[in-house]
Formats: sequence, structure tokens, C-alpha cells
Amino acid sequence: MQKNKNVQSGEQETINIYEIWLIIKKRWWIICAITLLFFGFSVYYFVMLPDVYKVSNVMQRPYSVGINMADIKTSLLLLKDLTGKQQAKTLGLEESVIEDIRNINITKIEGTESLKLQVDTTNPGSGVKVITALVVYADELPFVQKQVERTKEILKEDRDVLKKIIDNPSSFLNLPDKAIIYELLPSLYDLKTKYNAMNRTIRELEEGGIINLASETFVPDVPYKPKRMRLTIGGLLAGIFMGIFFVVFVEWLGNARRQYKT
Repeated sequence: MQKNKNVQSGEQETINIYEIWLIIKKRWWIICAITLLFFGFSVYYFVMLPDVYKVSNVMQRPYSVGINMADIKTSLLLLKDLTGKQQAKTLGLEESVIEDIRNINITKIEGTESLKLQVDTTNPGSGVKVITALVVYADELPFVQKQVERTKEILKEDRDVLKKIIDNPSSFLNLPDKAIIYELLPSLYDLKTKYNAMNRTIRELEEGGIINLASETFVPDVPYKPKRMRLTIGGLLAGIFMGIFFVVFVEWLGNARRQYKT
């Protein structure tokens, strides 16, 4: 008895699948029409969508001036709370440049004192301008400038002390002027090298640009979205599915009405 029920259940399931096939065969033109409708909509959608490019670079701090890049990241992320007009004014850019930007992503590179800047934009040129402006803005932050000034003062003090040692080692060591110091003489070259390096660092700090870019900003040749092939295939599959669902539902609804009338 149980075996017969299983056979009947299997037959019923086979019949249902076969009925669905008959419905699809009978109303294939409706399925085709719905599929074409969805396909046309997907094509229209990705044609109307603008191309979006991902422009990126790395913001770095070449000098150890006691600046935490995580603090700079926090300051840059606060720009997202501003309106487009305010962002343009703060970064010294035209409003049209900000209008091209879709998203700005800033992440700290693990194990380094560097930030990865990634700008999604409809205009690669605008992306480059925004990344450059972010670096200039970060370099001019008050706490960055304050730390730079403090570092320059320390370097100048150390440089002056080093200069005295180089000019007159014996007086620094409180030894007679005519004393011969053989141990110190071989290290004078290293001291002068360090002195020159200090002068160079001080000069570069005074010129600005503590925060800069690691390389030339990367601009991709092709946009990363919209994914046109994915949208096209998705539109076709959605159209086929909705077409089959529609004709099966209409057939079921018709059968249900006839059964209700009888």
C-alpha cells in the first residue's frame, strides 16, 4: 500500500513538471517578451550609468617627526561630514571636481606609517586632483605643523651642539687646546656627515611637504564598474525566471478560477 502511494506521488510530481513544460511551450512568446523586457531594461540601465574609475595612491610620512598617521586618517575622514561645497572650499578645489567623486576610501597600511588613498570617480582627472589635495590638506593640518616646528627646534639644537664638537673637540671635552685626541679623530668624518644630514633635513622641513605621495597617482585605463557583462547576463536570467513564473502563475490562476466556478 505504501509502495503504491510512493508511486502515485512520483507520478504526480512527474505530471506537474510535464504540465509546467506544456505551459512554457504553450506561452513561450510571453516568456520571450518578458525576457526581452528585462534584457532591454538592463541594457538601458548600464548605458545610462556613468563609468566609475578607481584612482589610488599611498600617502606617506618620509620623516620621523612624531606624527601618527592614524590621526591624519581621522582628520581626513572628517571631510566626509562636510557638504560638497564645503569639501571643495576646504581642499581648494572646484565644486565640479567634487561632484565627480563617488567615494573616498582611506585605510592604514598595516605595519607601516602610510595610508592608502582610493577614490571612486567618474573622471580620472578629478580623482588625481582630490588625492593631491588630500595630501596638501594633511600636510597643513595644525597638529602636523606644530609637530614639524617642534622637530625643527630639536634638530637645530642638536646641530649646534654637533657643530661645536666638530669645530673644537678638545674644548668640548674640557681638555687643553694642544691636547692630541687620537680616538676622536677617526669619527670626525662621521660627525660631519651627520651634521650635513641634519642641515638637509632642517632645510626640507622648512620647505614643507612632510606628508607626500609614494609615487605617481595610478589611473586605470578601464572603469571598474558598472559590470556590463554581469548586468546583461543577470537581466537575461531574471527575464527568463520571471517569464516562467508569470505564465505558470497565470495558468494556475485560471485553473483555480475554473475549479471554484464548478
